[in-house]
Amino acid sequence: MKKMYFTAVLILTAACAKEPQFNEIPQEKLIRLEIPASRAATRTVLADTEGSSVLWCEGDDITVFDNLSGCSGHTFAGTIDDDPTRSFFSGEVHEGAESIYAIYPADGNARISGQTITTTLPSSQTATPGSFANGAALALAGGEVSGGTVSGGLSFANLCSVIAFKTPAYLDQARSVVVAARSGAAIAGSVTIASGGTYGSRR
Repeated sequence: MKKMYFTAVLILTAACAKEPQFNEIPQEKLIRLEIPASRAATRTVLADTEGSSVLWCEGDDITVFDNLSGCSGHTFAGTIDDDPTRSFFSGEVHEGAESIYAIYPADGNARISGQTITTTLPSSQTATPGSFANGAALALAGGEVSGGTVSGGLSFANLCSVIAFKTPAYLDQARSVVVAARSGAAIAGSVTIASGGTYGSRR
């Protein structure tokens, strides 16, 4: 029996200290920004078969929206720290930016309007024994920019639930498994994240 995981959209709320306003202000000059990020109940791969520990992995990137960036974001490349529960991201934001939101995984098509982010949770995910598909653990963080970094770093919150399933031996050659809600509600696809005041997600 192989235990695998699938991520699905879940309504979730978590307190947010501030509510930065994201306005359509054109800015041309970009500055380099370095961001440390912690797990905080997040992340991209499972460290054990019981799903109790989640770590960053090599190649994890994020999309960052600053309060001067308009509707599109910037891709920040990740570097794993000595502690795999932490990662370090670097990229560019607009000079004078004061607040950011960041989403994992990086999505070049993600957009922000006001305090609402639109992205996609993949409906087709690669089954991975003991873990879930890389890039499937949709997560959100927010912070204040100060001195070329984000004060206190970023603490990501997961926006999805994880569905664990096992395949019996006689299905070892199966090519796919379909996971669906009995009600017919979407559990993957286009996701709208209300990022101001609370973190949440919905189809």
